[in-house]
Amino acid sequence: DDFTGLAETMRISNKPLSVSERINTTARLDVLVAKSYGLNIHEYKTILKSFSLFTENPTLSDTKEITWNSKNLKEFYGEMGKKALDIFDDVS
Repeated sequence: DDFTGLAETMRISNKPLSVSERINTTARLDVLVAKSYGLNIHEYKTILKSFSLFTENPTLSDTKEITWNSKNLKEFYGEMGKKALDIFDDVS
């Protein structure tokens, strides 16, 4: 509710994002930041691999609602990193 006015001004939806939408949006933003720092995909991949606590859970994106905890956050960032590498060359 705090962002309703901003959403209306920007003419965007102010609805909660699904986990899949969060993964995709965060991956895209992460790639944009990496590219703004001049990183290539190999450098970005090295950085992602340095976060050894990240884990993957392909079924996480099927989750409609989630109660966030440390396990889910590790899985989220693992899935986000995987997605970011998949779309790295397509984001500009």
